[in-house]
This record gives sequence, C-alpha cells and structure tokens, in this order.
Amino acid sequence: MPKALSGKLALFMLAIFVGQLLALLIVGSIEGLLTIVTFSHLTRYTAIIGLIVGVAGVLQENGKGRIIPILTLVLSVALAAFNGYLMFIWG
Repeated sequence: MPKALSGKLALFMLAIFVGQLLALLIVGSIEGLLTIVTFSHLTRYTAIIGLIVGVAGVLQENGKGRIIPILTLVLSVALAAFNGYLMFIWG
C-alpha cells in the first residue's frame, strides 16, 4: 500500500482505469464502433492525469509502495498510445 499522497492518488487512478476498461468491455459487447468513440473520449484526459500522477508517485514512493504508481504509469502510457493511434493514425 502506498504511503505518500501521490501513491494513493496513483492507486485511485488505477481503479479509474480498471473501471474504464470494464465499461469499455461492456460497451464493446453491445456496439463495436461506439467502443472506439467512447474510448477516445474517456481516455484522452484520464491518460494525461494518470501520467502526471504516476510519475509523481514513482518519484515519491519507496520500496514495494512503488509498484502501484509504476502500474498506473504503464497503463496510462499504453492507453495514451492507443488513443493517439486511434485519433491520428487510424482516424
């Protein structure tokens, strides 16, 4: 469990990312194109916030508490990269 405030914010952002991915799976089972639109609208801002909170958490946490900010940082980079792919390369 993270001890610093930025680590706890990273845990909160990780929970938001998991909730977004679950919502996208639910929407994806109903309508495929709506999933792409929903994904690009949802992750545009949360990925940026996740990057900021993840970097701050990695810098302030020590030891095992650093795992959650690293997971948040990796997931936000992956979501931002896929969102950029959808918006600029595929669109």
